Amino acid sequence: MDFELTVREIEFQEEFASWLRENMPDEVPPPGPERVRFLREWQRRLHGGRWVGLNYPREFGGREAGIVEMMLFYEELARQRAPDIIGLANVRMLGQVLLSFGTEEQKNRFIPPLLAADELWCQGFSEPDAGSDLAALRTRGEISGDEIVVTGHKVWTTLAHVADWCFALVRTGSPEDRHRGLTFVLIPMNAPGITVCPLRQITGDSDFNEVHFDNVRVPLGNVVGEVGSGWPVAGALLGHERGSTFFGTQIKWRRTLDDLYALCVRHGTGELEVARLRLRLDAMRYTALRALSASARGARPGPENSVLKVLRGRFEQEIYKTGAMLQGWAGGLAREATDSVDSARWQFGFMQSRMSTLAAGTTEIQYNILAEKVLKLPKG
Repeated sequence: MDFELTVREIEFQEEFASWLRENMPDEVPPPGPERVRFLREWQRRLHGGRWVGLNYPREFGGREAGIVEMMLFYEELARQRAPDIIGLANVRMLGQVLLSFGTEEQKNRFIPPLLAADELWCQGFSEPDAGSDLAALRTRGEISGDEIVVTGHKVWTTLAHVADWCFALVRTGSPEDRHRGLTFVLIPMNAPGITVCPLRQITGDSDFNEVHFDNVRVPLGNVVGEVGSGWPVAGALLGHERGSTFFGTQIKWRRTLDDLYALCVRHGTGELEVARLRLRLDAMRYTALRALSASARGARPGPENSVLKVLRGRFEQEIYKTGAMLQGWAGGLAREATDSVDSARWQFGFMQSRMSTLAAGTTEIQYNILAEKVLKLPKG
């Protein structure tokens, strides 16, 4: 891959950097309804500048940007410490699926409010007995006239407590059909029969939820693709789950390592561990660049994404574990404690990072992918 930026890419980077400096909002509110309102408004502002859905067609407000420009975008967001984009994951995933599989009516109805954060979405895939094995899901979708009636139970549903819509995978065929009997459907979260139950995490926050569907009636026009053909739609969606966002994440991690080094200096130990973590972060960046280069050539995603997912999960856990252990007895204090170090940032991060090896495909699933694709080991 040629690491020299083109004139167009340099101009893009400079334009976005300038726009950010002129439009950066005030300090982000603490977790709660006010933060959600703040982040929705921030995404609307970005969308107004055509900075959301960069790789979307121009008729939907995109710029038809290339993958290098996407990388530069995420790096600049992180470099200037911009707030999170609350609907980013579904701009990357759901919007792209609608562009590929949706009807013209679905594209025109759902993509504009998705990009502007006028409507927030949650993902209804995981179930109590079907997390890693998505084809084992049990939530039913019964066809009744011109409606699909959804009954079942989803779990680990991020943002369900504030979402306006849910895109879900439901079973319209028999359990024996596995992948062939699944349907991808768009469900309004204000429909009668939906109950959202927040899940309290070890951090004390409640970002995840259980969602119960009790005879929820949805128009068949909300099915993306064909009834019973949801598996390829879901596969395409998950293919967009990870990508160039890592290049922003690694800039944030470099700042975190700087803070961790300062903590090591204060305690007189741990500098060697920070050096090891810096080398691991460099290795991850080059792995991400290999994946980026392959994507720019039009190649299908290879094992790099699975390697990166494994490395990222362990790396994040190691950063915060090191920071918490350096504090000795103070490493067990909560954020509310008056004697906590750095407002208990390290121990909070340690607890929150437990999900890094679980979310978006467990480490064990990534090992299976690598065993099959790289080592060519047999299944089973």
